[in-house]
Amino acid sequence: MTGELAEAEGASTSWFGDVRTGDLVLRVQKLDPVVLGGTTFELRRQKDIFIFAEDVRTKLVLGEHEHIKQLPPPTTRATRSNPHYPRFTVSSAAHGDILEAISPVEADTVNRNDPHRLTGFKYFEEEEGGCQYIVEGFLEDRTEGGKKGRVFTIRNVDDGELDTMWEGSLLEKLREAKEVAQRDGYDGAEG
Repeated sequence: MTGELAEAEGASTSWFGDVRTGDLVLRVQKLDPVVLGGTTFELRRQKDIFIFAEDVRTKLVLGEHEHIKQLPPPTTRATRSNPHYPRFTVSSAAHGDILEAISPVEADTVNRNDPHRLTGFKYFEEEEGGCQYIVEGFLEDRTEGGKKGRVFTIRNVDDGELDTMWEGSLLEKLREAKEVAQRDGYDGAEG
């Protein structure tokens, strides 16, 4: 966030929606993930974007409690094909909180049936030697063995191998991630 709540001085459009002159908005800088679902982000655009206050789900303060911090610049030389952008990292606990905030799996949340809400979620599979997996996206609705449900594509982060997983199993992984975050002392972010 680069400023307080203010009236928009002109109309603009972003993926947050259409902003009209006079709308109450916040100016923010958008951080883009280096890897979908990862905890490292880059500031690729120097231009602020406008968002509506009601779209804010969580607030993380740079450096506060080590939940988000700026990383040192890369030691390699920047090139046109590989430019250097300021990089930031979010702690795994804060990342879990963000996933909870943007994943409408709790009661009274909007779009709780959106099948894409789990895309980008990362989890560890302890039974398989601590391998990390990332949900790449919604695959299909399927009935198997009399059980109807959604199936998602998952990728092993270490070897790139693809697999599938039922939505119920992914929601259980998300629940476990929330419990770990709470156990480790991360009590959530301000909204």
